[in-house]
Amino acid sequence: MEKKISQLQIEILTPYFQKQDCPCEIQSFIISEEKKIAADFSTDEYCAFNSLLIGICLQGKKDVQINFKDYTIEKQTLFAILPNYVFRTKYRSEDFDGHIMFLTLNCITEMTDLKELDLLMKIQAYPCIKITEENTQNLLEIHSLFLKHYKNKNSPYYKPLLKSILNSFIFEIANLYSVYYIDGLERLKTRQIEITERFFILLQESFPKERSISYYAEKLCITPKHLSTVVKKTTNHPALKWINSYIILDAKRLLKTTHSTIIEISEMLKFQSPSFFIQFFKQHTGETPLRYRKE
Repeated sequence: MEKKISQLQIEILTPYFQKQDCPCEIQSFIISEEKKIAADFSTDEYCAFNSLLIGICLQGKKDVQINFKDYTIEKQTLFAILPNYVFRTKYRSEDFDGHIMFLTLNCITEMTDLKELDLLMKIQAYPCIKITEENTQNLLEIHSLFLKHYKNKNSPYYKPLLKSILNSFIFEIANLYSVYYIDGLERLKTRQIEITERFFILLQESFPKERSISYYAEKLCITPKHLSTVVKKTTNHPALKWINSYIILDAKRLLKTTHSTIIEISEMLKFQSPSFFIQFFKQHTGETPLRYRKE
C-alpha cells in the first residue's frame, strides 16, 4: 500500500506560527521564537514542506526519516530538509528542544548567491550534521539578534537590518556545511550513492515529471533495471515509488495554489486524459483531486 505524503506549504503553516507570536512573513520565512514549537512537528505521518526547513537541536533526541533514509537528531545537531523532501518523525524524546526556521528558496536567493554557496547540494548530501557548542551558540546569537530587530518595526532600516541578519545566518550555515562536506568527501562515495543522488536531482528539477523509469535511466546512461536496483538498495524504496510520490506532490501543489481546472492540471502533468489523472491521484492518496482541493 502506498504511503500518503502530506504537503505542508508555508502559507498553511504561517497562521499556526502567528498564534505562537513567531516572526512570519507569508511566502517568505517563518522563524520559531519558543523552543517548544520544534516539538509540535513530531508526527509519524509522511509530509513534505514547500520551503527549506532548518533546525538546531538543543537537547533530547529525535529519530527521523528524510527521503526514507534514517537519521538521528540529538544535541548540537544542525538539520536541514530541502523543499519537497519527504519527512517523518519516528521517535522523539520528551525532553527534545530546539529551534526551527522555514525559508522559501526565493527568500534565500534574494540574499545570497546559491550558485556560489552551493548550499543545497551539500544539504542534499548531509541533511544532519554535528556541530560544536561554539557553532551552536553562534547560530543562537544570530537567531536572537533577528528576533530583537524583527520586533523593532519602527526602525528606519527595518528591512535592510532583517535582510542583513538573515544573510549572516545563511552564510554561517553554509560555512558549517562547507567544512563538513569537505570532510565527508574524504570518505569514498560509492557509485550507487552517486547514481541515487543524480536520480533525485533529475526528479526534483523536472516539471512535469516523467513517469517512466527509462527516461531517468537514459539521462544517467544506465539501464532501467540497474537504476531500479540501485535506488531500491540505497533508499529501501523502488524508483517508481519515488517518481509517483513526486508527481503527487506536484499535483497537490497545483490543486492548492492555483485556480487551474482538473483538466488543465492533468494536461500540465502530461496525463493522457483527466480520467487517468483522477484515477492516478485517487490510487495514491485515497481521494479524488476535487475532494483534496476542497479540504
